[in-house]
Amino acid sequence: MQPVKCHPSQRAKHSVWSGLMRSPFAALVILANSTTSPLPAQESRIGFEHLSIEQGLSQSEVNCIVQDQEGFIWFGTQDGLNRYDGYTFTVYRHSPSDSASISDNYITALFEDRYGTLWIGTQNGLNRFNREKENFQPYLHSASLPGTLSNNFVSSICSDSGTSVLVGTFGGGL
Repeated sequence: MQPVKCHPSQRAKHSVWSGLMRSPFAALVILANSTTSPLPAQESRIGFEHLSIEQGLSQSEVNCIVQDQEGFIWFGTQDGLNRYDGYTFTVYRHSPSDSASISDNYITALFEDRYGTLWIGTQNGLNRFNREKENFQPYLHSASLPGTLSNNFVSSICSDSGTSVLVGTFGGGL
């Protein structure tokens, strides 16, 4: 049996700029370098819209970004999951009184699988977003139940060449 590997292009496709947004300066440097020296045959300019707390982002430190098949851009922050439709933000946060809320506000990883299912990694478990109900199904570690997460701190999410979603955790591996 061969080990399953997440191909770098597969992960990059679904977690664009993951980690880069920890420093707004790094994103600006990358953007500046990509727009200041066009190729001789290319004279088009790239537009950039700055999104921040003033536009409704829940927190200024973005840990991960993904654009889904429907065109929404999802931002994982330390204070919730943010969905941007091009005009406004919808923020999803943990609510202790709602078992269908996201399991934690600190978002660590985002991934959309080939079926359009959005998976969200947090410091307290993995979550699957239900688009119809706009709620979450949490998946948590349980020492007494085999087959659960090996640790609740999710560090990465990707898929293999089949239909499996692979989840990396801190201190627990895959």
